[in-house]
Amino acid sequence: ERFGEALRCHSMVLNIEGQHGKITEFFAPGTSKWQAFLGLFPEAARHPERVIAIGDEANDLEMVRAAGLGIAMGNAIAAVRAAARLVTADLDHDGVALALESVLEG
Repeated sequence: ERFGEALRCHSMVLNIEGQHGKITEFFAPGTSKWQAFLGLFPEAARHPERVIAIGDEANDLEMVRAAGLGIAMGNAIAAVRAAARLVTADLDHDGVALALESVLEG
């Protein structure tokens, strides 16, 4: 609240393999994981259909929507699930590995 429109904040509570914690991410307005990815890989902006994005939280939503193949983790929030073309298992059940195996095996 202190920074108003000058900062976007996203917090999430983690529970991975019995470990609990909280992560808070700060972004400048107009930035996102997807924007950072495009900065690192400009070719992806020209060919987003070649990109696979896997996510579970609100900070992944733009990335899952924009990628050619958006995949939601099994524990993803409803908005990410709705934006994704596929849903995989959660983190504790090897969701990323299962999604990649499925895509690579075709």
